[in-house]
Amino acid sequence: MTKDLDKVFAWPPPERGLGLSIHIPSSLISVEHGIAKRTMVLGLVARAAAIFRVRKIRVYRDPGSSARDLIFMRKILEYMASPPYLRKKLFKIDRDLRAVGLLPPLATASHVTEEDLVREHIRPALALSVDNRNICLEAGLARIVCLDANKAKWVRKGDLVYVVVTPNGSVSRLATQGEVESIYWGYSVEIYDSLKDSVKASDEDLYIVSTKEGSHGEDLAARIEGVRKGISVIFGSPDKDPDEIAEEEGWNIDMLNHYKLNSAPLQGVRSIRTYEALYITLAILNSVIFKVKRF
Repeated sequence: MTKDLDKVFAWPPPERGLGLSIHIPSSLISVEHGIAKRTMVLGLVARAAAIFRVRKIRVYRDPGSSARDLIFMRKILEYMASPPYLRKKLFKIDRDLRAVGLLPPLATASHVTEEDLVREHIRPALALSVDNRNICLEAGLARIVCLDANKAKWVRKGDLVYVVVTPNGSVSRLATQGEVESIYWGYSVEIYDSLKDSVKASDEDLYIVSTKEGSHGEDLAARIEGVRKGISVIFGSPDKDPDEIAEEEGWNIDMLNHYKLNSAPLQGVRSIRTYEALYITLAILNSVIFKVKRF
């Protein structure tokens, strides 16, 4: 049993061999009342993205939402993705963040726990100061860590770097690019004024469109088999499917290399909330990717 588990669970989690991104509408929070509820909904979005190793969350402004919603969503999602020990350095006091204490921990590789402390591990660190001799870093340890500047001349003040921490709690060196890129650290966040702009900025070669009008995944594995660059999953708003949003914006979603997926056939509720669809659709997609690509 342990041998089988080793094949499907590894820590730190490996980065995928292909990109996986999601496009979500800003109206996802427009229909929620109060900052606490809006923040909690985004906490669910962040957890879904992290669980299924989403590389990018692309938030687009859809009809019925405001530019203010975009900014709020980016703040909360980026806050959740950041290492807890760096948040006071990365985020100023902000009224939009006043309910973040309600959020569940993201628990990605960048959120170090006591289990990590007993073994050598890699963690993010923030460059606080850089001069000709030293690079001084905040790495969430008992004290500020300073390393020889000659070993990382590319580092600038304010950069986020990755360091190797020994079991005794000291930093031995900066992690190599290969070491960093082999681990899934979490998602990045981008915002766009429309679904069209969001799709245009993506570079994946297969788009999964989450819609009630889609098929049930019978030939999804065959479509994923041919993916080389990555997969983008497009989610609609509480009252419009992605193709309806595209039509309202003046373009046709059929112009994309896409696969329409109904991830909850014969659903037992009148409507599925966007953040609920995230878990359902990404769980199915993650399983198929693992079976086909083995990562």
